[in-house]
Amino acid sequence: SIFNASLGIALAASSITVNGGAHNNTFNLYSLFTGTVNGNIGTYNILRGPDAASSNQNDWLVNSTGGGTLTQSGTNSPSSSTIIFTNMGTLAGGSGNDVFTMGASGIIAAINGNGGANTLVGRDAANTWTLNGGITGSLGVTGSNTYVTTFSDLQSLSGGTGTDIFILPASGSYTGAVNGNGGGDEVRGGNRINTWTITGAGNTGTVTGLSGSFSNVE
Repeated sequence: SIFNASLGIALAASSITVNGGAHNNTFNLYSLFTGTVNGNIGTYNILRGPDAASSNQNDWLVNSTGGGTLTQSGTNSPSSSTIIFTNMGTLAGGSGNDVFTMGASGIIAAINGNGGANTLVGRDAANTWTLNGGITGSLGVTGSNTYVTTFSDLQSLSGGTGTDIFILPASGSYTGAVNGNGGGDEVRGGNRINTWTITGAGNTGTVTGLSGSFSNVE
């Protein structure tokens, strides 16, 4: 099933609920509304966010398995609505900027930033980020479960307050930048000859396998 949602459907009620069918569902949001989007029992449900206007961003919080909230922030009259989503397999940003934040219990199969300049923020835990060539990777608790099976088109990766380990690919480069944020963080070069450049301030630098820079890596 494919559901297309815009502001017009929310004018008749203060809050609405959209429920998917028993098979795979795709929910395309052209604007935010106050309410709930429930993927139901489909295995590969997709929620696509609206195209955030310039100077705004979509703020995704994943705080359960396939569930969380979607809001907007910024300086260009962002929407004040909140969408609660449940039973999703894939979250996809719009053509503008999107920030995906993983809560303590957040688990999702796939995150696709889509267009714009997009960010993924890991849990406040000990995280391991496995980065591939191009702009894909996975994220999990160090020594334990993966909680983002696949992510793609995310130009900025930010650790939580715990220890984050960023593992770079053995060939190619991850097209983006990493920020360790809090904790004692680590960037591990891929299994090849690597060139490291340390710039000093803010524990920043560059390394083979990462097209952007790394920062706040202790």
